Amino acid sequence: MECDRTLASLKVDDKGRLIVSNLQADVYLDAGAEEELGAAEYDKQALGSDDDNFRLDPMPTDTCKAEFARIDPIDPALGDPLRERLKADQPFCYGRDYDDAHLKSHPDQATQSIRVFRGPIELASFASTGDAANWPDGADIAVSVTTRQKGAKVTQTYSCQGEADQWRCSASAKMSDFACDISQKEIFLKRGANGTMMLANPNSALAIVDLCSRAADGKTRSDDKIYRLNPMPQSACSP
Repeated sequence: MECDRTLASLKVDDKGRLIVSNLQADVYLDAGAEEELGAAEYDKQALGSDDDNFRLDPMPTDTCKAEFARIDPIDPALGDPLRERLKADQPFCYGRDYDDAHLKSHPDQATQSIRVFRGPIELASFASTGDAANWPDGADIAVSVTTRQKGAKVTQTYSCQGEADQWRCSASAKMSDFACDISQKEIFLKRGANGTMMLANPNSALAIVDLCSRAADGKTRSDDKIYRLNPMPQSACSP
């Protein structure tokens, strides 16, 4: 599922019950599902008009954990979440280079090469202003992208916050040539299978396009939405 989604409104009543209201009908569907599925199939898969305004009683935490384990079991191949796999005081480098065969079969993909990393600059920034107890909140990462159209490498810095088992990272002006406010340009990092890292870019947040451009709805229209990145030596992410 693509990220950046409003779930519902939550409040607690005077008896300690949780009131869930304004539950979005498309909360379990990907962005753009109505266009991709068609109106009939979208209505079939979306929540109904009566799926709202729930009054929930307190239950033991283990009951909820057991239910989540039943409906969404953890894949052992995923391993530890990124906040445990990646350390606050250690550099990392993940990336992928796409060969001609892949690019030929994905004509709408602009990315030829991509790197996600923390190097000396990002480590020094966190060491001076970060709080290791709240890792990865406040961690800077750098993302370098080379496109096949331009052939030039563009590097953009993002500042990350922990959000469940993923990192939510907003574009930063620390290393940016963009004059506009780019703080709403976000990417998401999650653990992938067998030591890989998943990068989600649902809202045109990578510098394969001008981050100041005003797309009609801010959505990524190319095939540059989801990346599966492999761990690489730090030298592969050197400037």
